[in-house]
Amino acid sequence: MSSYITSFTRDMVDNFSFSDHILKEFDSRDYEFIRSDILNVDLDLVVGTDHPDYEGKTWGELIPIEGDKYHTLKRGERALKQLQENPDYYLEDKNNSDWKFHLVNGEFYICSTNHRVVTAKAFFEANHLPPIIKNAQVSFYRRKIDSDSIANSLRDEQDTNSSITSYLKTTEFKVILALCVLAYFFF
Repeated sequence: MSSYITSFTRDMVDNFSFSDHILKEFDSRDYEFIRSDILNVDLDLVVGTDHPDYEGKTWGELIPIEGDKYHTLKRGERALKQLQENPDYYLEDKNNSDWKFHLVNGEFYICSTNHRVVTAKAFFEANHLPPIIKNAQVSFYRRKIDSDSIANSLRDEQDTNSSITSYLKTTEFKVILALCVLAYFFF
């Protein structure tokens, strides 16, 4: 068994490059499911979660720190204990289909095992290892396009066009245009 860093201090976590990155919300009502597959997931591409307790939190707030009972990650202490007992679990090339992610436009969102994903990201960073979870379950999504959003976009564009048309009819615009034409011919 190799020797890895398997516990984290507050100073260590604060110095992780991703510590202050905020996890974005994934709301399945905004997306349309396409398909699922088993893929390797680069944890550097994880930008959010579908768990309401963790969205809006930073990675640093969620990373379990030994002896710190105040971190906000449920099951964080258990994940840390499991990491210390078997760090190779995060490195093995095995079926990790219980690790579930959503994928939208090249960005991953945690769907399950938030505690393990957060612990794995810290473990990989602390040990300068590639942040890859092998053979995870990935569900592909695309943003839903509904009639209301299309209507709002068209209305906004129409408002912009009518504002431009109104400006083109003003005396101010006509004077500026005349000066530009004169400047073009005389300079």
